[in-house]
Amino acid sequence: MKKPRGFIPMSPTRFFQTVTYQRRSLSIDELENLKNTLTVDGSVDFLSKLEYQVYSTINELAKEVLVQEGILSKTDPFFPKCIVREDEIKWIDNLKGEKTTELQGCLVFNYISPFKATFIYVGYKRNPYHTQTYSNIINNFSRDVIKTYTKQLV
Repeated sequence: MKKPRGFIPMSPTRFFQTVTYQRRSLSIDELENLKNTLTVDGSVDFLSKLEYQVYSTINELAKEVLVQEGILSKTDPFFPKCIVREDEIKWIDNLKGEKTTELQGCLVFNYISPFKATFIYVGYKRNPYHTQTYSNIINNFSRDVIKTYTKQLV
C-alpha cells in the first residue's frame, strides 16, 4: 500500500473554479471521451453536461494528485473508469449550533480503474458547511487515489 507524501490537494474553491473553466472549454470530443469512461447506473435519470464537467474536474484532481506524488507524469495518458449513481446521503450539520441530520440527493462517483476511490458530489452552495464538506471529500478521495492506484499498460 502506497503512503501519501504529505500533499495538499485541490481546495474546494479551486475545484469549483475548475468546474467553471470546464464549462467554457470542454470540447464535444472531450465530452464524448468522458461519456466512454463513465458508466451511468440505472438510479440516475439524466446526467447533464454540468455533471460531466464535474466528472472531468474529479479526473483532473486525481491526475494532479498522482503527478504531485510522482506516480504519473503530466504527459501520461489518464482515462480512469467510473460508475456514477444517484443516492441519498445523510449529512450531520454541526455549523448550525445543533446537530441536524438531513438527507440530500447526491451523485456518487465510484472509480474502479486504475484506482478505487469514491467522490460524492452534493452540489454547490457558497457556505462554510459545503466548503468544509468538500474539503473532507477531496482529502479522502485524494488519499484513496494514491493508496489504490495501479499502473496500467496502455
